[in-house]
Amino acid sequence: MSDYLGAKWAHLDREELSKYERTLTRLREPEYKELEEALAEWQLRYDRHPDSGSTTGELLRIKATELWGKLPVYSGQPCPS
Repeated sequence: MSDYLGAKWAHLDREELSKYERTLTRLREPEYKELEEALAEWQLRYDRHPDSGSTTGELLRIKATELWGKLPVYSGQPCPS
């Protein structure tokens, strides 16, 4: 096996995971689920466009701020920083 991820993450390189490890999932919902879903959809469309550049963290932040103002579920709430 390779040490591609390093010693800290070596357990991810194992081919056989225990029954417990296979059933681990994220236990909490995202704080702004609708925003994350809309942003993910936008990013997929953006990345597929032939004229688009790379998706940067700054670009995602700007688009998230724009989407926040358009999503009715967040109407009247201050945009998170």
